[in-house]
Amino acid sequence: MKFARSALLLAFIPALALAQDAEASSLGLQIRASIPEAGLGDVVGSSGLKLPGLGASLVVEVDLTEGYRVRGVMGGDRWDTGDWSGRPGIEGKVSDFHLGLEGVWLLRPDESPSWGPYIVGGLGGYTWSVGSHDKASGVSSTRRILHVAATFGIGFRLAKSLDVELRGLGGRIDPDLFAAAVQLGVTYRY
Repeated sequence: MKFARSALLLAFIPALALAQDAEASSLGLQIRASIPEAGLGDVVGSSGLKLPGLGASLVVEVDLTEGYRVRGVMGGDRWDTGDWSGRPGIEGKVSDFHLGLEGVWLLRPDESPSWGPYIVGGLGGYTWSVGSHDKASGVSSTRRILHVAATFGIGFRLAKSLDVELRGLGGRIDPDLFAAAVQLGVTYRY
């Protein structure tokens, strides 16, 4: 699994170098909070109050044509320990490392490309780490899985370098576990 993570990271480095030289591109940092849903919510504790996970991504955004941009994303998320739904006494936690490609469609590019609403969607490779800890016996286990996941949502460009997004993340961790999350993110581009 370390090899897969290293390969994903190495594949992203040329994109960062190209984005620094391209005039119509930008680098950025996205910070987000994620509410776990579906199987992901079950693992990290879906009974009662759902605590949000936290995540961050490096972003490379490049103009394609007027109103359309493509975004390379590399980052990770973490949902902290909670009681595993349906398995009393078992705590679970999930984290991911991802590398993806997203499309951004500005809905009002003629008025101002640096202000207004947009739609975002994409696919990425996600390296999931799913851990469990039995509080009674003290036994812990961790599974690591690499799968594709998708994102889709809406955003608003508040300024030339600041965006706010609300989107969903969905993907299968394994045949028995579907990961879904509602994410609220803020992106600062420089």
